[in-house]
Amino acid sequence: MKSVWLGVVAAFLAVPALAQTPAPVAEARDYAALLRQDATAFRDAILDSHPGPVDRENPGFNALLERNYRLAMARAKPGIGYRDYYWAMTEFGNAFDDGHLGVTPIDRSYRHPWDYRWPGFVVALRDGVWSVVHSEGEGRPAVGARLIGCDGKGVEAFAADRLGPLTGRWSLTATRVRNAPRLFLRSDNVWRAPARRCTFADAGKRRAYRLNWTPITAERRGQLITEAVGTRFTTGIGMSKLPDGSVWIDMGSFESDPQSEDGTRLTELVRAIEAQSTELAAAPRLVFDLRGNNGGSSEWIARSARALWGKPWFDAKTWSESAADYRISEGNIANFADFAAKLDPKDNPELHRLVTLLVTGMKGAQARGEPFWRFNDPAAPRAVRPPLPAGPDPVTARVFVLTDFGCASACLDAVDILTDLGATHVGQETDADTLYMEIRGFELPGGIMRAWLPTKVYRGRQRGSNVPATPRYRWTGALSDTPGIRAWIASLPAG
Repeated sequence: MKSVWLGVVAAFLAVPALAQTPAPVAEARDYAALLRQDATAFRDAILDSHPGPVDRENPGFNALLERNYRLAMARAKPGIGYRDYYWAMTEFGNAFDDGHLGVTPIDRSYRHPWDYRWPGFVVALRDGVWSVVHSEGEGRPAVGARLIGCDGKGVEAFAADRLGPLTGRWSLTATRVRNAPRLFLRSDNVWRAPARRCTFADAGKRRAYRLNWTPITAERRGQLITEAVGTRFTTGIGMSKLPDGSVWIDMGSFESDPQSEDGTRLTELVRAIEAQSTELAAAPRLVFDLRGNNGGSSEWIARSARALWGKPWFDAKTWSESAADYRISEGNIANFADFAAKLDPKDNPELHRLVTLLVTGMKGAQARGEPFWRFNDPAAPRAVRPPLPAGPDPVTARVFVLTDFGCASACLDAVDILTDLGATHVGQETDADTLYMEIRGFELPGGIMRAWLPTKVYRGRQRGSNVPATPRYRWTGALSDTPGIRAWIASLPAG
């Protein structure tokens, strides 16, 4: 197997979150026809450009695709409305349990008048326990009561049935914690019936409650969700030196577009790291703060790490027997060619070289009629791990990488890279990704939804499919408490 370091050209689009604000639409439209049209276009794009349909290591992918396509088509019944269309497409997109594959409304600024309802209480999932965290009025479970189950199902099965299809990747702790309050703060999803009767345990006694669902405003609902889960804090993009000499490198984004505002800031930050690499490597403590990072391009962290450790040390420590196969299609090739056109070869010659190499390789595979092109960089170490340079670690600083529950895609690549180089992972358990990576987006023909899909498949990645990164030291306080987190990290041993 060819030995290459992967992730140099990570996801070119940030993975969208579960949509809450659908696009404006005309009520007079034929949503049955739109559902058939968009579901078919989504399925066809997957067949054409996703690695799964031709991935011999995932023989069940096509059956999963066909089963969920048929479900979407079965829901395209005459007379359905926008809500039926929206939730059917949402479930179709989430059916693959892959954050790199799905759909979202094109216009996320518009607030559709959803019919939100609740039974007067809210639950949260904390430390594996589903319990009431807010309750109003008589005849409702008290705060602290533990949810046992609803309508004949245990709590885990019930929650998986009601929320799993709307989120995907329900097996992940981060997904369940983020979405737990929505179990009783439901949208008007016509395909998932509301609970009728639930059982709770409180003070050693069990009691069943018949639920009375009443309207709740979007604003109030949002407040309750925030209170139950907390808001996600996003650090900035920049670098700061603390009084004790420690340096914090804030990377709240790995925005893939170098011409964007965040891309410009990242360019400036990486240039500063390269210019000050010797000083930074000798700092008493070096912290990579990834709070709020959703992914993007992992080249930002790779370039920073190469500057700090030096390329020979970086290559030796991050080498693995992994490989990447890129799915060949016109759409995928055009996506990477467009990205290459946005790069300034003078500012980032290495990334420009790699993307150009990728486009050339994919075009060659296309001409030969091959379904994949395996990324093959002649300048990269291949057959065996390159030798570690003589001498001590070039970075004498105690290095930490700080994450939150939403770290995904290229953010996970950053954790992998930095821990390979000896960093200590701290903070919260991350999100996770499958072995299908590097997404591209496109608009579905109905003009309502935008879809995204992955273009490559990892082979031999050490971290498994949909496996999160678990911190060595876990932060249990508020993610926004930067002073507290800094003091906490200062008290931790490295390693």
